[in-house]
Amino acid sequence: MSDDCQIGERRYPKARKQHSCAWCPEPIVAGEIHAAWTWVDRTPLTVRVHLDCEAAMDRDPDLDPMEGLGGECRRGMTYEETRIADAGEAPDDPA
Repeated sequence: MSDDCQIGERRYPKARKQHSCAWCPEPIVAGEIHAAWTWVDRTPLTVRVHLDCEAAMDRDPDLDPMEGLGGECRRGMTYEETRIADAGEAPDDPA
């Protein structure tokens, strides 16, 4: 990634066709409202994620948006929540 990478403003279009979610492996289906933004690192591309994946991104303390997204999380889960779910562990008790 170059030092002059730019991230555009988020928008919330309705998908006209199926797209890949940049956060999870589940597709964004036609007709689904989702978050999208432009990522420019040498060439522009549109990043698309489900709304619940966007919420997971926003609450993930380990996420560096300049590092990009891996598409490895479960839908709507942070990296840590996905790790716990994949390991079969019980989540931390918030009390």
